[in-house]
Amino acid sequence: MNDKHDLAFIIPNYNSSYRLESIYNHIKESGCSLNYCILIQDNNSSDSSIEFLKRNKDDNVYLINNSKNHGRVSNWNLSYANAQKIARYGIFVFTSDKLVNLKDLYIYFEKIKNTNFLMTFFPYWIVNKKKKKLARNLVVRKVNSLQLSDELISSGNLSFGILQANIFNLSYHLKFDTKYPFITDQLSIAQYLLTNSGSVYISRIPFVEWSVTSNRSHFNLSIVEQARQTIDLLNMLTSQINRPIDKNYSHTLNFLRILNFYRNNYKFKTFEFIQLLKYGFKEFKHLSFKSLFEILFNVKR
Repeated sequence: MNDKHDLAFIIPNYNSSYRLESIYNHIKESGCSLNYCILIQDNNSSDSSIEFLKRNKDDNVYLINNSKNHGRVSNWNLSYANAQKIARYGIFVFTSDKLVNLKDLYIYFEKIKNTNFLMTFFPYWIVNKKKKKLARNLVVRKVNSLQLSDELISSGNLSFGILQANIFNLSYHLKFDTKYPFITDQLSIAQYLLTNSGSVYISRIPFVEWSVTSNRSHFNLSIVEQARQTIDLLNMLTSQINRPIDKNYSHTLNFLRILNFYRNNYKFKTFEFIQLLKYGFKEFKHLSFKSLFEILFNVKR
């Protein structure tokens, strides 16, 4: 353990070109005094996205070239497994995102790195052409992972994603399910917390901006398929805790989130919107007008 880096920036890459170089330079120029490394898992890119690394490779930069394209989510699994070999903790960084407040992140990590924590939770920015919104409003504290999982699932909050707004203890296994590309980050984080008991630090420092761009995987799925996978997530997680779940509230809350995501980030199409509503009222079996009223008007339950 002693010969490992304290922190790994884990960057899965495929045909990212200038975006990868920008992320790489931002990390290298951020003045990090930690014992850190950068791991880039290239998924058999066909562009020149890793050429600059061959010219500027440092000792703390690990470049792994896949002999074939394994798919987006499978490449995450490869990235995590390789990071486990070289570092104690890891952060996923995606080339569609922008890193912010890195110096504050380094200070925060320096204070907690020797506590053998399981995971950290950070807020993050969602950025589109219209606005910039801070997401994931959680109470700043230190909490047990099983308690946090229980709280999030039982409340219907499901604020487990996004993947890149967390630091993971690489001593523990993290597995991404390729069958659920839209919810795989939330599902894998939930399973990670449910199966490993340890301390989770919750902070108020956002260090990533999740940019709404057309090249994100979310926009390769129809909004109805996103709703379908959200139902699967709800059902899988609520079946794993031993306490009563208010499914009416949970299903209604998450359906509203899907509607809101569609409204803010998709070009509005009447037909698709009607299909989403039809699917919601047919398949979200626990949609509740009472819960809808409570959520929209913030009535205390």
